[in-house]
Amino acid sequence: MAKIVISSGHGKYVRGASGYLDEVDEARRVVTVVADYLREAGHQVETFHDNTSVTQSENLDTIVDYHTRRPGTSTSRSTSTRTS
Repeated sequence: MAKIVISSGHGKYVRGASGYLDEVDEARRVVTVVADYLREAGHQVETFHDNTSVTQSENLDTIVDYHTRRPGTSTSRSTSTRTS
């Protein structure tokens, strides 16, 4: 089966929309549910949540860096927090 990496976007300190619901909290819940479904289907799944960035630009760079340094890629520029 497939190896899949899912990130929730935004970050702990780069929150996104809030009000009726909090975009970061909801995105993290969705990532967890989707990852569980994919694992049940036999896929290898890793999840990533940015818990370090403090600006939107840094958040985007962190997410892109994380995904591009996965096995089989040649780019590695930053360190971040991940969960699996």
